Amino acid sequence: MKFKLPDDPQERNKMLALIGIFAVLILVGIGYGVITPYSSAKKTASIRLEQVRDELEKARKEINKRKFEIRRNLEALTRIEAINDTHMLKPILGNYLLAATAIVDRHCRATGVARAAQPSEIGMSSPLPVVPTGRGAVSRSSQAYTARITLREGLAGVIRLIRSIETENPYISIPSLTIQGNPGTPERHKVTIDLQWPVWMDDETPARIKEALKRDAVEDEEENEDEADDTPATEPTPSTGANPS
Repeated sequence: MKFKLPDDPQERNKMLALIGIFAVLILVGIGYGVITPYSSAKKTASIRLEQVRDELEKARKEINKRKFEIRRNLEALTRIEAINDTHMLKPILGNYLLAATAIVDRHCRATGVARAAQPSEIGMSSPLPVVPTGRGAVSRSSQAYTARITLREGLAGVIRLIRSIETENPYISIPSLTIQGNPGTPERHKVTIDLQWPVWMDDETPARIKEALKRDAVEDEEENEDEADDTPATEPTPSTGANPS
């Protein structure tokens, strides 16, 4: 079936006008039926994409915070373990005085100073109890053990001995030092020194430190492995098409 425009110019113009109106209506219908829903869907997708980006950013910050906390704890535990291994006084056969005497005798031999008597025990100095307050607060875990040594020595020898002890262990303190002159031997004095070592309040503390250190080391290693797995691989360089010479 062929469509033919009327011969009458006026009728032909009316027909063309109607055709134009129908064409406009069709285009408007397409706009409302296709373009408008597409634009709305695109806007919704854009909003959702932004939400996903925000959620990913929050997750990344939480992961980085967790990594930082693990590494900070690991560093702190490593320092504490080093202090425990080298500076905390540990009992020999359950006796702190035996351990303190062995340390004093070793430094006396190294500095050429002789003890005038066997070291005596002053005992433990328990700190005032600390009530944990605030976030991350912990109770005190160490106390002080004090032993007294007596020397017949000149000032130079006393200084050598104290310097040797404090150089090896800066955590040792001297709460009391007494020097009494002796008219019979003015070059040698009666010297009494109280030496104070840090000790753990709980004998199980060193074992707990090692266990916590081991746990944090494993977690840190796992975090590093996850970080390596999440690192995108380097894309290969596109070939230039040149033949090798």
